[in-house]
Amino acid sequence: MNIKAFLNSIQHKLAKSKLAVNLAVKLRNQCNSVISYHLADTPNHLKNGESWIMSMVASDCSTFIDVGAYVGDWTECFLTHASNNCLGLVFEPCESAFQQVENKFKNYSNLSLIQSACSDSIGEAIFYDIYPMQSSSLVNQKDNSGVAKTVKISTLDQEIEDRNWDYVDFLKIDCEGYDFNVLRGSVNLLTKQKIGVIQFEYGDYWAMSGNTLLACLRFLNSLEYKVFLLGEDGLLEFNYDLYGDYFRYTNFVAIAQNKMDKYKQLIKGVA
Repeated sequence: MNIKAFLNSIQHKLAKSKLAVNLAVKLRNQCNSVISYHLADTPNHLKNGESWIMSMVASDCSTFIDVGAYVGDWTECFLTHASNNCLGLVFEPCESAFQQVENKFKNYSNLSLIQSACSDSIGEAIFYDIYPMQSSSLVNQKDNSGVAKTVKISTLDQEIEDRNWDYVDFLKIDCEGYDFNVLRGSVNLLTKQKIGVIQFEYGDYWAMSGNTLLACLRFLNSLEYKVFLLGEDGLLEFNYDLYGDYFRYTNFVAIAQNKMDKYKQLIKGVA
């Protein structure tokens, strides 16, 4: 009997034990956390690569979009690296968080502040608000602790068409599980490679929204976007066949094929 057949035999026997199955589930969850900490040690934007990529890209941007702005910290940081005439769209559906966004950027004529969520459809949706925590989402929470509110939703395809923008230099998405929905709602822009660089967050809410990293990577690859793991000070080649879907916090960056020559120096190695 070869090794593979031997292991398969052992696995079949262990599968008949409820204790073994419970231990396997707990071990899998711990393994997923280990994978996540290997790929993204902290959500601190000063250490997780977010500030780094802003410093590398923002100064060349004429337009940017922040989807899921929360209280505007990411936008505030991005603007410290961007030119004064860089135009921005800032989306945040949570009323309390949006009030802080309005107060923070009330004197910025180059920004459009929009109290709305983004997805792959237009209309209204239920939003689960757990402000002041940062995990408010269109995805129902694990413990059902969010206050259900009706909010407006739109697509980036529609929002960009309404404003007659020709191009989006940088798109950041942090939607607690709905990031892939936002990308699907940008399919016209992506098909035409009208978004240069995309940063999106991956995590446990993806499972609850029915989204997977594999489906997202295939979607972006099919539209000629190359996807990288965002490291502390560089973009890293990501091997999905090795890591799979682990549903833990990580940031990824997708670059349009027509921008790869410009940004290839940002690629620093393999995850």
